[in-house]
Amino acid sequence: MMFTYSFVKEIVIRRAKATNEEYQKVKGKELEFVKFVRDNFLEEMIADKVAMANEERRLQAANNILARITYGLYAQDLENFEDPNNISVNDDAFNDFCLKHGLITYKKDKATGKVKATVNSKKAKQLRKVIVRVLKGDYKYQPIYTKEILTTTDADISSIDLYSYNEHKANIKEATRKGVLWLVFSGLTSAIYWAGWDLSFWLTLLTNTTLVLSSALTAIMAANQRIKILTMVSENKTGFLNQATKDYRLELKNGKEEVKEIVKEETNTQEKVAYSKEEEKVIQVSTIPKELPNIEYETTSTSTL
Repeated sequence: MMFTYSFVKEIVIRRAKATNEEYQKVKGKELEFVKFVRDNFLEEMIADKVAMANEERRLQAANNILARITYGLYAQDLENFEDPNNISVNDDAFNDFCLKHGLITYKKDKATGKVKATVNSKKAKQLRKVIVRVLKGDYKYQPIYTKEILTTTDADISSIDLYSYNEHKANIKEATRKGVLWLVFSGLTSAIYWAGWDLSFWLTLLTNTTLVLSSALTAIMAANQRIKILTMVSENKTGFLNQATKDYRLELKNGKEEVKEIVKEETNTQEKVAYSKEEEKVIQVSTIPKELPNIEYETTSTSTL
């Protein structure tokens, strides 16, 4: 059963890589972008873009935690300690924020008898706890690595923002899951002993046949899922590299256009100079007679008388 599963899955994956048009198209674009980056020595630029993307992801993860408690509060504001109104260090600003953003409770003033909104101590405590958590960086987010963009490395396939996928480790995980399932079914079928061509024999044969077919079907499903994941990885990497190199490619395109204009102007200038020289030659040649005039000189003899 394990052999059937591994064999069928490998065959289906190889066939899909060779025939799946969507996968081939996306993978081709990915390879083109990676080649462009390496040919133009843009690895450091990609690393800078990755750092920027990771910072955005970090802030997004922190802001998601804050959004569970309140609204209008962002991690970048809490981390700005130069701001005197930063609620992480200014208690008055913190209380004002709580009152303005609904972290309140209503109490009746004993002196005046009026109902007054005050800071809800429980909610305020929760907010302070979350602020401390954000400032300590006690939250998780999925970072991107430059080597993931330009090569294939490990990654968590549960994330939609997947930029790499290790097929070898995936094979091990899938084979392990299938192995456990096989052991369970083997344990069940081992309870049936050979006793001739009776019902137990046919039941065992049917069970084993079912296991083989289920292994093949599971392998096909796993292979198709693998191709979907690999396609998604290539799409993510292509999209990232497209945005990361957009400005450089635009500058490169403009530079090529400028070079074309310069070459065009130089070519026109050279043609004009050549034409002028040709005209000058024509003028010089036109002033020279083609044939010398045939002048006959008559000699007169004088006799001395």
